Amino acid sequence: MSIFKPFCKGISITLFFLALIFFTKAGKCGIPETGKINIQIIDSLFALSSSNISINNQIALLYAEKGKELLDEIEYAQGEQKYFFIKAQIAYYDDRYEEALAYLDSLGRILSPDIASLDLGRYYSLKALVNTYLGYHELAIEMNLRAISVYEKLSDFSGMSVCYNAIGLTYLNQGNNELAERYLDGAFDINQKTSDKKAFGMILINKGNLKIAQDSLDAAMELFSNAYDLYLELGDLRRIAISLYNIAKVQSKVGEFTDAIAKLDESLDIFYKLDEKYGQAMVYGLKSEIYNKTGDYNHAIKYGEIALEISTHINSQILQNETYLQLSQAHKNNGDYFKALGFYEDYHNTKADLDIKNNAKRIAEIEYQAQLSANEKDIQLLHQRNRARTLQVYILIVFSSMILLSTLGLILFLRLKNKNLRQKQEILEKKNHLIDLENKVFEKDKKMLENDLELKNKELASRALALIQLNETLKNISIRMNEFPSDASGGRKQIKAILQEIQLVTHHNIWEEFDLAFNNVYNLFYEKLFEICPNLSATEIKIAALLKLNLSTKEIAAISFKSESSIKTARHRLRQKLNMGENDNLVAFLLKL
Repeated sequence: MSIFKPFCKGISITLFFLALIFFTKAGKCGIPETGKINIQIIDSLFALSSSNISINNQIALLYAEKGKELLDEIEYAQGEQKYFFIKAQIAYYDDRYEEALAYLDSLGRILSPDIASLDLGRYYSLKALVNTYLGYHELAIEMNLRAISVYEKLSDFSGMSVCYNAIGLTYLNQGNNELAERYLDGAFDINQKTSDKKAFGMILINKGNLKIAQDSLDAAMELFSNAYDLYLELGDLRRIAISLYNIAKVQSKVGEFTDAIAKLDESLDIFYKLDEKYGQAMVYGLKSEIYNKTGDYNHAIKYGEIALEISTHINSQILQNETYLQLSQAHKNNGDYFKALGFYEDYHNTKADLDIKNNAKRIAEIEYQAQLSANEKDIQLLHQRNRARTLQVYILIVFSSMILLSTLGLILFLRLKNKNLRQKQEILEKKNHLIDLENKVFEKDKKMLENDLELKNKELASRALALIQLNETLKNISIRMNEFPSDASGGRKQIKAILQEIQLVTHHNIWEEFDLAFNNVYNLFYEKLFEICPNLSATEIKIAALLKLNLSTKEIAAISFKSESSIKTARHRLRQKLNMGENDNLVAFLLKL
């Protein structure tokens, strides 16, 4: 008994210090006091970041980095996984594939490869996607197969469908249509068990490209159109643009060049909104190809040069190579054989460089797979050791926590509750402050817009008065020229012709200049007027515009080269067409439009 007591006492002291170290560390990382709140905020920031990826990567990056700042203050392993995955996604959508791989490698060191989880499946899927764009096709297929294995254990049919689709696309890019069709059909069948419409749309697009490779253009058009309708319903801008591009690709093959150009312009607008350079380069390249087919070689060269500039900026040699060939053909058709030869040499050199790089990639891929296999064994062994150590630490922590929990639980609970209340109050105050700032900015912007509109109205009125003065001056010149003596009938005819030309040009230029200035200020006036009364004549439209400036009948007559009686008659017709009563004020009505 005398031996057992000192031993127990030593154990108790050891456990006490272990517990003390645990709670000290927990206090530093915010677990007892603010851990749950911080984790909720971090998760919310990362969720906001994920929702903006591929739509606005700059905003997504801001949310991710803010979450990382909070993450550095606590120990939250799942938060680190989310951060690395988000950074990899942002790098991928910004065409920074090597950087995306670096973030994925960091994520791989945290994840446990022998525990099936959604994070592990997403990790393999994204790694496959990045390797596909880098040209490591075999490695991409391997990563997708690993992802499928994980998703099968989780019964995640949506993830399985996405991976089958990705493998099918890889085989399609390699020209293996048989395997591509097998995997794409598999993706289609598995997707029917899910409600994942976005993934279903991408399957339709890839099956459409397979149909193009099989020369089934009608089937391809139907698939692309279905994908477009689906993404239009979902509001997915990026995939709407991709669908439009593919529809245009089919239209260009069947000779519907005008429709194809219109679809490409819609697609290009979206890619510019998303700031997606790769998509922009693809669209410009296809526009160059279409104009080359139609014989409009100047436009073919113009859009080809834009495609080349963008593909060079994002360092996409595949797009560069295609563009070099397009520009060579366009310059050749345009008769500039010297430039055609230069671009063809660029095409030949780039193609040779791509072949060399592809061969090097295949070798590197084999080496990488071997290294990856060795690393994964090391990682698995390390994870096993870490789990054993973690289990031992957890047992000690739980045992020591049970000793101290009864005395510290109430105190910690009260401290946490008070801290939560303070933080909620601070967050509410910050939100109210932000709302006040936003209201002030809104009022300031509103005032600036009102001042700008007032200034433009003054400029427009000044321009109208200047036009009236110019008109009066020209009339005086005409009167004085009529007073010139001319005995010869030929001279009189010449003066009359000059006066007619002055009146014609003056009338046209004065109204054109006024109409341009008016549209700059009231760009929706004509549209609103036509909604009320679509059958107005050109003269009535002009008078309505001049009345909106609150000009008198005399001033309107001077600008429009009409008599005052004609203006009054036109005003009367305008009132009738607008269904206005005798007591209604026409000018006040137009000022409100």
